Amino acid sequence: MMSRILHDKRHKQFLWYILLVLLLLSFVHCAYWYRQWQAWKAVNGRICSYEVTAAEWKDREDIIRKWQGADEDVLDIVQRQADACGLQVLSFYASPQEKSRYHVELSGAYGSYIHFFNQMEREGPLFSVSLERMERCGDAVLAVIKI
Repeated sequence: MMSRILHDKRHKQFLWYILLVLLLLSFVHCAYWYRQWQAWKAVNGRICSYEVTAAEWKDREDIIRKWQGADEDVLDIVQRQADACGLQVLSFYASPQEKSRYHVELSGAYGSYIHFFNQMEREGPLFSVSLERMERCGDAVLAVIKI
């Protein structure tokens, strides 16, 4: 009976269709599980980055608490980085609300600020820079940042 099925053209065609359908179903199944794996990998990556960020933030708070540097030390670092980036420090003062926070007014070309922010981030976790305000004054850009 099996030899008769294999020699009959209609039966062969029917078996090929079944094999083709099974092959397509296996591809769909593999694609589904691949997408599930990609989604899991993305979520897991975000969770790991949150853990690292939280650990870095905790380390930063510890460093701020233990840091005994004076305002002049911070001003020296800001002045050195501003000079290296072609920016001019217009004013520098300690924040009255937060300990170890400083407000700095800078003037210079827009592209210099990007370099300045990167350099300050490399100085260490104490010097995280956030932009308070930025406005154009003629050819220069005036920025008020919080360190």
